Parts: sequence; C-alpha cells; structure tokens
Amino acid sequence: MAQAGTGAGGPGAAGRRQELPTSSGQALDVLRRLDGPLVGELTALLEGGRQIAAVKLLRERTGIDLAGGYHLVLELGSRPGTH
Repeated sequence: MAQAGTGAGGPGAAGRRQELPTSSGQALDVLRRLDGPLVGELTALLEGGRQIAAVKLLRERTGIDLAGGYHLVLELGSRPGTH
C-alpha cells in the first residue's frame, strides 16, 4: 500500500507511518473511523433510496471527487445492514 505523511507537516510528520486506502472498502473503513456521524447520514440517505443525495453530501463534506464519492457510496450500499 502507499504510504502517507511524506510531506512536511503531514500525518507522518510525528514519525507515524499511515497507509493510504487502496480500495473503496478500505476508504469507507477509514471514513467510518474519522467521521462516523457522516457515515450514519449517508446510510440513512441510502436506506431512503437517495443514492445521488448521498454522493452529493459526501462530496460537500469531504471534497472527494465525483467518481471517488460514487464508489464509496456504492461500497456503503453493498454492506450488510445498509438497506
């Protein structure tokens, strides 16, 4: 996996090595750890059949690009207990 924190002041600046997610599943797990309430909101939108609204919310809150946001929402929607 790719390593994060190679730039000055980045997440690895304190000597930590963090691996970057390389799949939508890994990225979703990281998002869940960092912003559980957002994942809850996305899940509620998906349960209501509002996939486009979920992608839009994810993009607004995180700045993720359209394709990345779409893939994360698809991953969230495919997990058991999401619908």
